[in-house]
Amino acid sequence: MNQSLGPGIRSSRLERRKRIRSRNKKILLIFVVIFFGWIFFDSAKNVIIKHMIKYGTAEVGILEEKVPANAVVIREERVVTPQAAGTFVPQVAEWEKVGVGQIIGYVATEKSTASGDKVRIAVKAPVPGLVSYSPDGLEGVLTADLLSDLDTEKLSLLLDKNQETVAPVTQIESGKPVVKIVDNLVYPYLYIKLPPGSLRDLPKKDDSLTVSFSQQIRRRTIVSDIKTDASGIYLILEIIDFEDLDLKTRFVSIDIVPLSFQGIILPVEALIKKENRDGVIIPRKGIAKWTEVEVKGIINDQAVVDSLNVGDQYIINPSLVKEGQRIL
Repeated sequence: MNQSLGPGIRSSRLERRKRIRSRNKKILLIFVVIFFGWIFFDSAKNVIIKHMIKYGTAEVGILEEKVPANAVVIREERVVTPQAAGTFVPQVAEWEKVGVGQIIGYVATEKSTASGDKVRIAVKAPVPGLVSYSPDGLEGVLTADLLSDLDTEKLSLLLDKNQETVAPVTQIESGKPVVKIVDNLVYPYLYIKLPPGSLRDLPKKDDSLTVSFSQQIRRRTIVSDIKTDASGIYLILEIIDFEDLDLKTRFVSIDIVPLSFQGIILPVEALIKKENRDGVIIPRKGIAKWTEVEVKGIINDQAVVDSLNVGDQYIINPSLVKEGQRIL
């Protein structure tokens, strides 16, 4: 029957077959190009991601929230006011411990004895304690219960006026303080005023607060009293362990440490949730693996976690990878 077909029909069929083969080749070529293009793109993407991945190393540390403050030292103090005018001549070194009745110094008056010597009046310690030759006039004002007895605005104004360092007195007037005795056996207190909102969680009376006096010195304190108003937060803190503290000045700079966590410190961005659980991505044999961690605390952009070993590597920017992805 094929022999009965004319040459034109056979030629048309051959052309159609050529077109079909050509189209199939083009389709195959497109699929090949897409396939290899996808492989190249995926490989290139993985290479780029591998270079963008940031790694951290688990290290133990202490993460703290610190609130800087200027504190006023409150101590049990007794001023000594000689009933004579003249030149004060100390006999005891400042901050030396004295007993009751011990002579602290003499007031050399303008009067003279029969022999021509200046009349000297002894100044004695009325109570035992440490000697300070810098009374500042705040001794009778600053007490542990001052928040209930004194208006906070008036207190702030009073303290602002007494910020300057007080020099020891040499020429004294009758009835004016020349020395004070500090009771070194009674717990000292700190009066602190903070701006509104300085503390995320307000402490309550009898709560414990850590106070840092320097990088090496910190002490536990008890909230003896707290008061808040539109102008700020007012605290009276009782220092529990004070024996070796240098509290010779009225005003000290401190840091209140309301939060402190110890453990593995890492950036918050390294945490990634899985089924409502916190975890991190760690490289294990070149594969991204999600590992659960316990978050002990978060301060600003850092977190403290458990369940990682010191030296473990983790991915800081886990949003770039998926669990099970080859990353090394």
